[in-house]
Amino acid sequence: MEKYGLKKGGLAIVGSNYGEIHRGDLVAIVDKDDFAVCGIYDKDFGIICLEKPDEEPELFDENEVEILGKIVGYGKPDEKNPDEIIIRSIKIN
Repeated sequence: MEKYGLKKGGLAIVGSNYGEIHRGDLVAIVDKDDFAVCGIYDKDFGIICLEKPDEEPELFDENEVEILGKIVGYGKPDEKNPDEIIIRSIKIN
């Protein structure tokens, strides 16, 4: 997900009021173990698939996850002041 600015362990900014989630949207979900997972969304026959560049897709039962919303930005520490986080918007296309 680094391609979109999301580094492992980074901060994803999720918007839950950005309309319906569609195939190809960048989303965040919480799995049954209360672990947040990000990826490019797809869903068929009750299975949610989250794809990440250069990784195997992850599959989830739609009844066992909570969709948090679309990822609209990310946070990263300011190089000059590590106590501050800089927020950037994400553009997929």
